[in-house]
Amino acid sequence: MKKIEIQKTLALIFSFLAVEIWSYLAYSLEIFALPIFLFFSTLFLAVTIYNLRFGLYVIIAELIISSMGHLFFIEIFSTHFSIRSSFWFILMAVFVVKFIIQYIKNRKESIYLKRIKSFKAWKYFILLAVFILIGLAIALINDRSLISIFSDFNAWLFFLTIFPILAVYNDNDKEFKSELRVLFLASGLWLAIKTLFILFVFSQELSISPEIYTWLRNTLVAEVTPTLAGWPRVFLQSHIFAGVFYFFFFWLNNKLRISLNIFKNFFSLKNISQLLLSSLFFSLIIISFSRSFWLSFTLTLFISLIIIWKKFGFKKALHSALWSLISIILSFVIILLVVSYPYFDFDKSRANKFRESFSSRVVYDSDEAATVSRWSLLPVLFDEIKERPLFGQGFAATATYISSDPRVLENNPEGKYTTSAFEWGYLDIWLKIGIFGLLSYFILISAVLREVFVKNKNIYFAFGAILFFVAITHAFTPYLNHPLGISILLLSTCFIYKNRI
Repeated sequence: MKKIEIQKTLALIFSFLAVEIWSYLAYSLEIFALPIFLFFSTLFLAVTIYNLRFGLYVIIAELIISSMGHLFFIEIFSTHFSIRSSFWFILMAVFVVKFIIQYIKNRKESIYLKRIKSFKAWKYFILLAVFILIGLAIALINDRSLISIFSDFNAWLFFLTIFPILAVYNDNDKEFKSELRVLFLASGLWLAIKTLFILFVFSQELSISPEIYTWLRNTLVAEVTPTLAGWPRVFLQSHIFAGVFYFFFFWLNNKLRISLNIFKNFFSLKNISQLLLSSLFFSLIIISFSRSFWLSFTLTLFISLIIIWKKFGFKKALHSALWSLISIILSFVIILLVVSYPYFDFDKSRANKFRESFSSRVVYDSDEAATVSRWSLLPVLFDEIKERPLFGQGFAATATYISSDPRVLENNPEGKYTTSAFEWGYLDIWLKIGIFGLLSYFILISAVLREVFVKNKNIYFAFGAILFFVAITHAFTPYLNHPLGISILLLSTCFIYKNRI
């Protein structure tokens, strides 16, 4: 990276720190919640009006650092209206106004219109949109409450973000590429810093941990739960981006050629920096203690190595495997350093806690509460799906099952739990928009992955691996029906199907 890019990255990281402090103040002092919310919304409006591209950058950064989007929120009709929703509605409103103004001035020569029309994957998105709208219509016909329908449906509206993305995307603009590098690196680094800070606070059992825990839970930024062995599991929904960044650097590393200068190449500043960054991001996947992430990561890495073997040869695949192994080992070292700071006394008790907790997550435990709940939901979901398998039951469709979640048992000792949000991601889609809707989603993802092999370059394989990682994760932890996963799908698709303006 250039010196100016490094400076911008550091400036953004400090900006994210300031945002987190403001979030804590808005939560701690309720009197400031509304003024701070309105201040950031107004500031975002001004930035987006000034430059639509900058508004989109804010949207992307917020997704990465904020998890569920509730760093700031206000109460409206007894529900939380998040800053993410505010930003999104402002972005879309500004885009529509700018698009109309531009079209009135330039008609068919409008640059926004030309970029949107040139997108080659529209047919796949339109097919999916048809079944999403059918699911919405079914929900309205069944006379479900508008609040419950909107609560379940609003995440799918994020697909509309593809319009402003296409409007500002310009692959030939070097400044645009530089800004994206800075944005993603700064956001990813802050996600890592925040996660490691949370791990440090709870592994050291600092006095501020109760307040930090309450803030994280109420803003839906993170889940911090102790394992049976006492190790703090720190899970942020936006940890999905840790896998995204890891595979991006993994495939960038494969630009290095196997030669007599292999050691010189390996210990180059560029490669070492990519290796350390990959290790940092993989440490978040470990810290999350998410089996979904672990399984998705393993499968994606395995498929990536097979592709490298077939495309570039066995030596290259071996080099990539060793590179990945070193990054994984360094990830554990990073965790060790964080939890043993400042005296670096990783005592036996703490080591045992980590080892026992990690081993228990790797080994399948059929008696674990979350596992029991997930499997008890499965037959119930299939029964609900069977009622309307073709077009689904529409949004806000619910299922009632017996949960072993301690939080559910607190309120209902029998464990009966009714919900419209399900861990089985693809079954959730099938239930809401039917098998045709699910198949249309598979067609979209398959088309994008097929285009990766047509382009046949490392950078495209990187985005293909990223999309595959998210698609596998979605089977067990829903992402492709949430702005976090949808944003990754949209950005990957827009890059792979580059506009040729």
